[in-house]
Amino acid sequence: MNFFNTGRLALSILLTGFITVTSQAQEVLDAYVSEAFRNNIVLQQKDVSLEKAQYALKTAKSLFLPTVAFQGAYQTADGGRNIPLPLGDLLNPIYTTLNQLTQSSQFPVMENQNINFLPKNFYDAKIRTTMPIINTDLMYNKRISEQQVVLQQFEVVIYKRDLVKNIKTAYYNYQSALQAVDIYKSGLQLANEGLRVNEKLLEGGKGLPAYVLRSRSEVEQATAQLVAAEQQVLNARMYFNFSLKPECGNKYRSGYR
Repeated sequence: MNFFNTGRLALSILLTGFITVTSQAQEVLDAYVSEAFRNNIVLQQKDVSLEKAQYALKTAKSLFLPTVAFQGAYQTADGGRNIPLPLGDLLNPIYTTLNQLTQSSQFPVMENQNINFLPKNFYDAKIRTTMPIINTDLMYNKRISEQQVVLQQFEVVIYKRDLVKNIKTAYYNYQSALQAVDIYKSGLQLANEGLRVNEKLLEGGKGLPAYVLRSRSEVEQATAQLVAAEQQVLNARMYFNFSLKPECGNKYRSGYR
């Protein structure tokens, strides 16, 4: 029973450690994805196109709303043709008679008038409200703007998914290359140790030269594999940097592990 409990405790510790490491790696990867979203020029251009489409849709919707406009005008002129209007000659005799009959001055004396064709000190102010009732052009324009917004949103989402996929793939390849370097380093150490043992055995008269030659061949092979793995690390790192920020693809970064 004690052995069973000990095994369960060890398994729980291993699972907890694995979950913690996985969570930390995911947080690091999410940070790199956020950095790529901020620095990617193509994504920024697509975001700008989406904002333009949204603004165009907003403008298309505003065309259905009523518009209120204030209009004012002022005109004045002197001279020109005029029409004489003899109001005094026509009305003054009547007004005089009425004043005599009523024994009052209720009806004033009027002067003859000259009416100009051109207005003088003429003010014209008005408020105009318009609203489209049936306008198929506005309806089609709104539908087209809505479709453009949807298409731009799809483009942004698709590009983000592709970018995330490329970053995760590049990150995985880089981590795999680092692990391969560690494996080849361990293999090179084992090959060097095997060469050392075979050389000691040959010196003591208990080994064969063929064993030494084979060990040296294994060392050279492990060295070549290690060099290739280190070059793969550099290539994977460059591609990962390029995925984060294309203009800085040739700048190595550390601390990815």
